[in-house]
Amino acid sequence: MSFSAQLRKEAAYIYDSIFQHPFVAGIKEGKVPKEALIHYVSQDYEYLTAFVRIYGAALTKCSTRDEMEVFNNGISIVLHSEVHPHNNFCKVAGIRYEDMKHQPLAPTANHYISHIMTV
Repeated sequence: MSFSAQLRKEAAYIYDSIFQHPFVAGIKEGKVPKEALIHYVSQDYEYLTAFVRIYGAALTKCSTRDEMEVFNNGISIVLHSEVHPHNNFCKVAGIRYEDMKHQPLAPTANHYISHIMTV
């Protein structure tokens, strides 16, 4: 068994418990409160914006085009593919996606984003 497979096997209970989280289960069942969707989208928007910046910084450290392609693909996914679920959540919550941008961050999101941008 590969090292990655071993880690995945040992963490299976954590992985499986993610799907039992009330927010994730609520998405599946269509029972997430409007306020929770709004909070999630506004926080995730800022998190993903930071992630694009991190991928951009990583691009500057690449030594091959193959390495650059990995981060370029990541940027593209975040900028283009993540918008679709956000728009779906906003539609369900009855708000405009544009109104979710640049909202104040919750303390935990702010600390996490500050941490990943620093590291």
